[in-house]
Amino acid sequence: MPKQITTTEFMEYKKVIAVSGGTGSHVTTKSFNNTLRELIITPATTTTSYKYQLKDSDGTVILDGAKAAHTGRTGVSGPEVPLVDNITIELTSVSTDENITVKMMYY
Repeated sequence: MPKQITTTEFMEYKKVIAVSGGTGSHVTTKSFNNTLRELIITPATTTTSYKYQLKDSDGTVILDGAKAAHTGRTGVSGPEVPLVDNITIELTSVSTDENITVKMMYY
């Protein structure tokens, strides 16, 4: 459930995604009409590498972190990406099958 986290009215959508076979995904339970301010991806272990993408309801990639592998915690600030409808979070090429926490900060 979204919650207000600051007086500037940023909201947070948080999901723990279980990775199996090097991939994991989640379609948000919230239908957005907002703007993404920050994305934070945190694997259970700091040595886990992965790639990610956010896609809109039409399957269009709106934030692409799949061009290079990321290791450990990744924070992407200020992309100002429009979030419309339900968003799919995809994790690929994950080096370890584990839980990965994804937070989307939006307004």
